[in-house]
Amino acid sequence: TYAEVSGRLASGLVSWWALDATDSLGSELVTDGDCSSDSFGKESLWVYDSTNEQYDSTVTGGNAITQNVGIVAYKYYQITFTVSNYASGGVQANPGGYSNGTARTANGTYTEILQANHADSLNTILIKGVGATGFTGSVDDISVKEVKIEDLKGSNDGVIYGAAIDTDLYGGDTPVIPRA
Repeated sequence: TYAEVSGRLASGLVSWWALDATDSLGSELVTDGDCSSDSFGKESLWVYDSTNEQYDSTVTGGNAITQNVGIVAYKYYQITFTVSNYASGGVQANPGGYSNGTARTANGTYTEILQANHADSLNTILIKGVGATGFTGSVDDISVKEVKIEDLKGSNDGVIYGAAIDTDLYGGDTPVIPRA
């Protein structure tokens, strides 16, 4: 626990998370993520298919479907979408216009956590074709939720990914937890 950390280590902490800490998610940011109506903006070569309640693409470049969901620069988002009717190319999520997710090149439901990693990030989620090859297929069931983590020290809006290394890990200021 945080109470077991002492001395220089405690005063130098920026954040503290328990070893069993997990991400928690904010509320759904997408309106009509099930695509039951045409609620996304459509760039060239994307169309809304009202019969199948999905967005179809024959994009030959990086055009996208978009929705203003209030993306905030430097925050992390869990983004989920389903690809169906895949024919060619790739499709990826992009929170804020600067952070491309993994190119998806097959039918399936995909979830990943991405950071809106630019000061000029837009408020928008983009689901877009990849590069010059674009994307031919369909997308639906789109979800965007902010990743939230309880920081036990309360001093950082960071995430629990990564770690800092104490170069004198086995020095006198390292916390010692008694063995059972």
